[in-house]
Amino acid sequence: MSKLQRIAKAIEREADYRKERVLLFWKKKYKNMCIGVTANPVAMKRELGKPKSWICWEATSEEEAQKIANYFAKKGMKWDYKEPAQSVWKSLYVYVV
Repeated sequence: MSKLQRIAKAIEREADYRKERVLLFWKKKYKNMCIGVTANPVAMKRELGKPKSWICWEATSEEEAQKIANYFAKKGMKWDYKEPAQSVWKSLYVYVV
């Protein structure tokens, strides 16, 4: 299993956990979740107001991180994207709003 597949599976598991254990009223699995890509996950978490439900993964490349983010955005996660500013953005994060 590739790193891309492992990260996607981990995000799926997290969404399933939140749907089943925390937010049973969700109609859509990803409705209250955001996904994004950043070069600095610590600074991004701070910028977002330190959400309690924050998970971060390191992709192999920026392209791989974007593929994962696009995949989950198409499934209904909110896309929390900001334009890259010369850094390599390969840290993928998910949080609940």
